[in-house]
Amino acid sequence: MTASIVIPAYDVRPAYLAEAVESCLAQTFRGELELVVVDDGSGARSHRAYREIVRKARRAVPVRLVRVRGNRGLATARNVGIGAATGEVVVLLDADDLLAPRCVELAHAALDRSGLDLVYTDHEKRSADLSEVRHVRRKALFQRLLEQYAGTPSDPMLHATFLIHCHAFRRDALPASPFDPSYLVGDEVKLHATLSRDRPLRIGHLPEVLYHYRDNPDGICHSSLYPRLIRSIETILAAEMAHRLGEPVRTGRIGRCARTHAALYRHTTESGAVVEAPYLDYATQSIMDTSGLATPDFEFSPERP
Repeated sequence: MTASIVIPAYDVRPAYLAEAVESCLAQTFRGELELVVVDDGSGARSHRAYREIVRKARRAVPVRLVRVRGNRGLATARNVGIGAATGEVVVLLDADDLLAPRCVELAHAALDRSGLDLVYTDHEKRSADLSEVRHVRRKALFQRLLEQYAGTPSDPMLHATFLIHCHAFRRDALPASPFDPSYLVGDEVKLHATLSRDRPLRIGHLPEVLYHYRDNPDGICHSSLYPRLIRSIETILAAEMAHRLGEPVRTGRIGRCARTHAALYRHTTESGAVVEAPYLDYATQSIMDTSGLATPDFEFSPERP
């Protein structure tokens, strides 16, 4: 059993990366584990700090530090890291976040025994110092909707961004470079939508909080890149919906679901028809469970990112 954790980093605070790496060293996975840290063109000071973090981590597990010349973006950094990885399973971790101790163990077991291509987990959002839980995102509802509507225009992948943080996949199930570098940010949404269209029931959910997302004040959601992130996602979702409908589509974000914290999107065809998902109440921006199963409770706290 082998697994790789890929961590792209671009001038993230060294203390954050050190904590991310420590969470990798604390994994309960009993197979062969390696870390691949990709420095995506960080400055010299950051790179020196990253080398020291990697040097210390190598005492516990194999660690590769790959440096990309020039800041190429998350998609390229992830692709480079995946290319350098040797594990059967790849887990993606942002350099300012943390994995729960059983994340790799449970992800590898799910991918190994089920034949799934990709699995995703529940996650929690924490304050920058990790002391406060801002919200917990439970995703069982989305998995039920995915099992009902994957590959169709009502696919929840096209109407809500819920899969990000955390996902893991089998290396032999995806292309060698699965992320599209033409998108500076938001590129993972394209992979998720394509997987849902081409292999709609090859995506599974681990209903445990296995990822700790840090509300990094220097992160994308607090930067000038945030509007670009939204535009990228809208462009990706519009292209995927157009592919499924066979006509041009305009897509716009309509808000964030208070119950699940997922961003929600509305699609309009060139002829003016609105593509509405049967599980979305657009007036209240809420998601309903159409599977006939009870909807789980969700914690809620209003927030922007």
